[in-house]
Amino acid sequence: MHTDFSRDGLAECTSSPASRAGLKLSDLIVAIDGQPIDDPNAFDYRFATKPLGGEARVAVMRGGREVKIGIPLEMAPETPREETVIKLAEDALGFSFPPTYRMFLERLGAGSFGGEEIYGVIDENFVDSGVPDAVWTTLRGRREWGLPDQLLVVYFDGGTDYFALDTSKRNDDDESPVVVWHPGLSSPDSVPETVASDFGRFLLDTVNDELVSA
Repeated sequence: MHTDFSRDGLAECTSSPASRAGLKLSDLIVAIDGQPIDDPNAFDYRFATKPLGGEARVAVMRGGREVKIGIPLEMAPETPREETVIKLAEDALGFSFPPTYRMFLERLGAGSFGGEEIYGVIDENFVDSGVPDAVWTTLRGRREWGLPDQLLVVYFDGGTDYFALDTSKRNDDDESPVVVWHPGLSSPDSVPETVASDFGRFLLDTVNDELVSA
């Protein structure tokens, strides 16, 4: 599901499953499963906490009236990303990706494991995109949450926490730690909590946790 938010807080969205369900580019999402959507975190939460394979009942405004559409929840495509697209992503963010995250992008692009979704690079359009696009999410975080420029968002826990690579810190292998960012609570001056030494460890822990809880 690709989303962007207009000035009045409504979500405008396009995606392949949504398009097949009848969603149009001009539609504005106002509710999901009866719950109003009035900010980006609410939109992310509604979809992040719904199981794949089901359906979301989405209410949209179309031509001045409300229309309800059933959208299937499908796994994000796990396809490799070309080096040129990865380089464009790095240029857009202003830093290079750590080795294990770059390998993840080259081999998968983005990934879903059970109910967990790891953000990656979708394509070169970093403006009209959405979850699970790490570049789009990170740029949105800079604009709306005060996300520090060195952080790269790679995961959302479905509640209040975003997990990000702190690219200002590099070990001998050029890897960066994964830290937690809380929109509305964290500030550029705060020291974020470190949850993993690098992306590879974070990915492994996330997958293992999902397997244990399955």
